[in-house]
Amino acid sequence: DLDAESESEVFLDDSYNEFGGWFSPDGTKMLYITNASGDIETYAATFPVPDRRWQISTNGGVPLGWSSDGKEILILRDDTEILSIAVEDTGEDLLIGAPEVLFDASRYQFFTMTRDAQTIYAIRRATEDEGGTITFISDWMQATATGNR
Repeated sequence: DLDAESESEVFLDDSYNEFGGWFSPDGTKMLYITNASGDIETYAATFPVPDRRWQISTNGGVPLGWSSDGKEILILRDDTEILSIAVEDTGEDLLIGAPEVLFDASRYQFFTMTRDAQTIYAIRRATEDEGGTITFISDWMQATATGNR
């Protein structure tokens, strides 16, 4: 509960670089990125007290998030592959399946996914032949509100 009297609390306090935060659908686990293994990897920890931790990715990886049922985590590995990793929360443990490559992501960037993890959106990187055109639309909210697209 956030209010003027709320105080922040440290979630993880160790010597590693840790950042990000993706909550499981039931709010009992949190994905985060850390260099604890020596590489940038995705880990999960119990929440709100991180008394259990699990390494989710191997060979590098940052999370896109959890599926809405909490049974799958999508990972971007080395900016080249999107992986699906099946997980099962037994209450006492988080069982982590082998990563499955979904597709080659090397031509894409800036990923996001739908809550059910069935659709991934990304921006395709321009090739050298396509150049680097950027189009700026300053009144896009007004244009979409009035139906002028």
